[in-house]
Amino acid sequence: MRHVITINEHLNDFTKLLADILNLDEKVGDKNKMLLLLNSLLDEYENFTMTLIHGKEVLNYDEVTTSLLNQEFWHRDKELAKINLVEALTLQQERFVMQTSDGERYSKEGSKIDGRDHSILF
Repeated sequence: MRHVITINEHLNDFTKLLADILNLDEKVGDKNKMLLLLNSLLDEYENFTMTLIHGKEVLNYDEVTTSLLNQEFWHRDKELAKINLVEALTLQQERFVMQTSDGERYSKEGSKIDGRDHSILF
């Protein structure tokens, strides 16, 4: 299985490479750092990159790194929200419906559920 690298890890690795370049007494301007960073991203960030630079006359390295980190946090929160919703719905369903070995379904209160569609049981 391929290790998925986070943007934070990518930025750390990129910063280390920049430090190595600076240790060689090479000058790397803000614009070049920004362009190098954007070009170092995976293809899945192409839409993000195009959106970020669209209509901008001036864009600097700090804006790009901040935007990348915000993008990662947004995606992580979105995924956690999906997981939490699925877990909550699963627990709610388990709480309100039991199924006996003969296939009869009963609510927790003990009333038999007829053959009609009861997709939401409260």
